[in-house]
Amino acid sequence: WSLSPTGEKTPVDIEDLMKIRWGNTNQTSTTTTPTTSTSSTSSTTTTTAAATTTAPATTTTASTTTSVSAATNHFPMVVELHLTEAGNFISEEEICRQVKKFQDNFPPNRKFGLKLVAKVTTDMDLLNNKVLFVVKLLPSFPIIVEVTYERLVVLSSLQNSFLLNSSVYPAIKYYIKRGDEGICLSDLTKLLDYLKIYKGIEAVVTLCIERPYPNLQAILQLLRGQHELIRVIIISLERAPKDIVSSMQSKLKQSLEERKAAQILYE
Repeated sequence: WSLSPTGEKTPVDIEDLMKIRWGNTNQTSTTTTPTTSTSSTSSTTTTTAAATTTAPATTTTASTTTSVSAATNHFPMVVELHLTEAGNFISEEEICRQVKKFQDNFPPNRKFGLKLVAKVTTDMDLLNNKVLFVVKLLPSFPIIVEVTYERLVVLSSLQNSFLLNSSVYPAIKYYIKRGDEGICLSDLTKLLDYLKIYKGIEAVVTLCIERPYPNLQAILQLLRGQHELIRVIIISLERAPKDIVSSMQSKLKQSLEERKAAQILYE
């Protein structure tokens, strides 16, 4: 939704959002979006330079049965498709089935952004081919591909890399804690220099933060200064997966030690 100075709300199409042209760079504009998904709930802030909006948005994943009523105007701007299951890539037939299911839930000619996620895989050639297959299925739709910096380096070396396609937006996720602002700034500077190799490429950057919050002033200034390259900045309140796993392992170890101590005391 776009909120006008008079307070009137009008719907914003995903195509318009991805094609926004930056205006006065001295103005700060932010979209605060509580994002709901089937796997986790997090508060996200999307920074663009054209409008200030506050609204709920839903990310729909293909792993669940989703029904969107055509009787309302409330449709998700972005739907999420997981290209892997249990570490293996899904078939092209399954991709077609899930994409068709998404399209059936939208009115005719209504476009949406498709976010592709491929976790726990090291086969970048196959990932690249799967993304190109989706691009052929939805040639005029914005495709968002979530990648890490390391994956981006490998994918860019491929001759037919999907990074050469103007409808594909690489989405780089960066987890940052308080005290690591300098490291993040250095890494993102290198990333921006690397992306500039591709003429016309546009990307999305997600900064994942947790309490206590880091100081993002210098980082956002860097990213907003590259507005022709970084089209959308998302600030997401979430913990790094490795921190969650480490915390669970620590609690499990503590629980086992307590049980062992209790058993010894009982004997």
